[in-house]
Amino acid sequence: MPPMAFSTDWLALGVTYLVLALVTLGTVLWLAWLNSKIQVHRFSGWETQDDPIGWL
Repeated sequence: MPPMAFSTDWLALGVTYLVLALVTLGTVLWLAWLNSKIQVHRFSGWETQDDPIGWL
């Protein structure tokens, strides 16, 4: 069997997972910030308005 099957560098593994977690957290926070900056058209109130196309 290869030597890597018998020994594990736990420090390198921990650093790798820490970097992966930080990148994931940064991406999630960036997407949340970006989503808050995008103005989304709200559809509330359509039920009470006239519908000229007849979709409602």
